Amino acid sequence: MKRRTARTEIGLGWYRREDWDRLLEIEKFVKREGNITKRIIVDPDELAARCAMRGREPIASARAEYICEKMTQAAAPTASR
Repeated sequence: MKRRTARTEIGLGWYRREDWDRLLEIEKFVKREGNITKRIIVDPDELAARCAMRGREPIASARAEYICEKMTQAAAPTASR
């Protein structure tokens, strides 16, 4: 059996239900400033698989890449049938 000698503490960004209205306010502000927002769902299993496949830890930069790729995929035109 493999013995672990050290543990790594991992922080996960999490929002409380009572903060959701504030997040929506921030989104509205961003839009009022002339920006376009797009909500990207982060699927934890998909992100973990993507990181494992690329040999990456699921740190902030990997999550940001995941979101950017999702936005690019959503913007790409679909092939006509």
